[in-house]
Amino acid sequence: MWRRTPFLSRLSGQSLGLAVCRRMHTGAAARPAEPVIDVHAHVVLEATMGTAGGFGPELGVDADGTPWFRIGEYYLRGVQYKGSPFMDASVRLARMERDGISFQVLSPNPLTYFHYIPAQEAVRFCRAHNDALAKLVADHPHRLAGLAALPVQCPESAAEELQRAVRELGLLGGGIG
Repeated sequence: MWRRTPFLSRLSGQSLGLAVCRRMHTGAAARPAEPVIDVHAHVVLEATMGTAGGFGPELGVDADGTPWFRIGEYYLRGVQYKGSPFMDASVRLARMERDGISFQVLSPNPLTYFHYIPAQEAVRFCRAHNDALAKLVADHPHRLAGLAALPVQCPESAAEELQRAVRELGLLGGGIG
């Protein structure tokens, strides 16, 4: 069931532009009269680690302290996800407050789209991701909403998961790339 939020009906491009310009010129977050909604915010969820089988995802740290994020055989090195807005809701909300962002629509990290893996593993990952995302946004309904991960390599499974994510979990829709 889709719920319209007052933030979406009142968003003004002028307010967004003003907030960005003020931040760039003064270093201070603007407080526009209208809410600022960030619709391009990615999330990495602890509950999804290892749910795509051998494809991960997985977090780790090299011997020299360099963090990494593994998807299949690919390693993204040097990005600290733990303790960052990607994974920590309190850090995300503090950063939103600092930057004058009223609301964020969270979507899967593009590295975890998993469109290339076997459908069974993709379905397992997407279900875990969507369950965890639904819990996160339910804990902060006035600040966060979410877009579901979908196993697009199997259209029937993607349609089923999209329906479940929207109707049962309360997510806004699907995020694909």
